[in-house]
Amino acid sequence: MGLLAKLLKGQDKFAVDTKSSSTVGGLVTIFTYVAALVYLVIYILGWQGKNFPSTTTVKVFPGQKSGEEMYFPPMKCMAETGCYYVPFNMQMGEETKRRILNNPAPAPGGNPAPTPGGNQGGQGGNQGGQGGNQGGQGGNQGGNQGGQGGNQGGQGGNQGGQGGNQGGQPSGRPDVSDSGEGQAGGRKCYYAKQGESLPKAHRRVFYSSDPIDVFTVIWKGGNFGLSYNVDTVTKMQSSLQYSTVEAVSELGTEASGAAFKLFRGQSLMALVHYDGLGGDTDKVQTWTNTVTSEDGTPDSQNNLCCAGKVYNLEGTEITSDLDSDACEQSSSNSNQGGNSANSNTYYQTRIQPFPTYTSIEVSNPYDVLEVWGLIGGALAVIDLVAGFVLAGLESLGFAGSDEVDPAEEKEDKKQPRESIKV
Repeated sequence: MGLLAKLLKGQDKFAVDTKSSSTVGGLVTIFTYVAALVYLVIYILGWQGKNFPSTTTVKVFPGQKSGEEMYFPPMKCMAETGCYYVPFNMQMGEETKRRILNNPAPAPGGNPAPTPGGNQGGQGGNQGGQGGNQGGQGGNQGGNQGGQGGNQGGQGGNQGGQGGNQGGQPSGRPDVSDSGEGQAGGRKCYYAKQGESLPKAHRRVFYSSDPIDVFTVIWKGGNFGLSYNVDTVTKMQSSLQYSTVEAVSELGTEASGAAFKLFRGQSLMALVHYDGLGGDTDKVQTWTNTVTSEDGTPDSQNNLCCAGKVYNLEGTEITSDLDSDACEQSSSNSNQGGNSANSNTYYQTRIQPFPTYTSIEVSNPYDVLEVWGLIGGALAVIDLVAGFVLAGLESLGFAGSDEVDPAEEKEDKKQPRESIKV
């Protein structure tokens, strides 16, 4: 018993010195450590099944040259006759850049560049063509008037070259709609059939102050042209867990009622970006749209699909099936019934991101430094409470130093003992 008391007295952290230590103080000290350990276990178990803490900030949506790439969610065309869309102006991939470098533009001082709408344009010009009407490849009239490799012109010559009469792509630059890396090579009109998903490269988005440069889609019949995925985060733990409302290919199905769709007119897309603890593979983006205008009248002046080349999703030029008056129709006052109404009317919608977005970053409650600081803070509070308890016990006489004061012991020895009478 004496050894145990000695050990307990040695653990008393509330004593000023060894002489003032006590067994009760040692017991209270051990209790503080046990209490801190119990608190740690409760803390760890308390986060089981709960969302981890997070930090929410509002950020400015990145611009085209910010170095940060954002993408609209996966989208599908819903229109029966397909969707004609113009994406944002994407950056070209490395493969596209190499192809451009291998086909440089004419050296300075060469024949002047063709003017838009030039009479002698086209690819190879009226008099040249590829191999020309009069001369074949390199023939007499294939030079300044356009022929490929002619006397004065070459490809992209004086009056023709590649990119002549109505534009085309400027001479010396290959007509590349998509590189091998899935990056679009320029702003063009693409066609997606009903049910087809838009490529990720075409869904790249950035903030632009010019509403003409934003994502634009035109389709025939109905109020909805595109449907898109919506990911909803359900748990924020060691990894993000989420559910997805899938895009649909058509209306009238059970899934189409809950699907998110883009109404004709103009919409702002709001983004909530989640950063999980798993790095680049643990990120979730939740996009939702808000309609800001119901005027779905096609823009005949600025929509590239109204007057220009059309490409399929693989980047191959195809024949446009748009009616000649598709972009001249007014749909702002049309019947606003279901998607089957106005089946012969063309509609347009423009979508662009909101200028700011919400960023939610998940924190790890089990981080070593955070847990270490938590234990230190908890132990300090426990020590404070235990100190008050020990002081109260001492004042009541239930605790105190087990050492006998030598002066008091010496005084006791001087006192005469009473004789015992028999």
